[in-house]
Amino acid sequence: MKNDISIVIPYYNSVAMIPIQLQYWNAYTPEIKKDIKIIIVDDGSEESQKVNKHIPQNLDLNLEIYEIQEDIPWNECGANNLGCHVATSQWIFRNDFDWLIPVELLKHIATYTLDPTKVYNFNSQYWQGNNPPNERLGIPPNILLFTKDVFFKSGGYDEDFRGHHGCDMLFRHRLAAVAPCITYPFGYMEAVLAGSGHTLARDATESYKLLNKKISGEIPISKDILRFTWKRVR
Repeated sequence: MKNDISIVIPYYNSVAMIPIQLQYWNAYTPEIKKDIKIIIVDDGSEESQKVNKHIPQNLDLNLEIYEIQEDIPWNECGANNLGCHVATSQWIFRNDFDWLIPVELLKHIATYTLDPTKVYNFNSQYWQGNNPPNERLGIPPNILLFTKDVFFKSGGYDEDFRGHHGCDMLFRHRLAAVAPCITYPFGYMEAVLAGSGHTLARDATESYKLLNKKISGEIPISKDILRFTWKRVR
């Protein structure tokens, strides 16, 4: 492989998604399994739904699992910061747990001449196949491929947004200040309908208010990260 890649995935109460992700991870070629690392950050899941309880111990994959010790509502910003903080590769593929990376896309990324001064986003389709592959679907704004250097130059995720849906709003703004975002020219991500495993209210009103105050300078943009206790469990 040409590119050293860590796939960083926050997780929260999404047990139903685990066998679907395993299906994709098991399809990766031996070369990919050997050279990529998957980093899962469990963001305070209920004890019965902790991801480490439901992924086989003998999985043939380079896998690390971290747990945030407090169940902080909408702390995905912190989970993302933790995953990128512990990653040791040059490239970080920041993914959601209800989105899948097909083996063909990952094989292409592994050998593609990536530009370290750019951030990449992706085209997408539904995993169930009820949409044609060339149809552009909405994709979360922080499913991105970037270098660890670009991530930390941007300041990462502002953890002032924790507690409110939409903590990724400022992240794209911060990234754009240090690296332009372009669409990856091959393949697509696959979304799972109703793949989210939690019932937190998706009301971004407070995040939009905070975003406007941050961008206007009324409230300073914070670079204080990892405001919680955490541990590596695998």
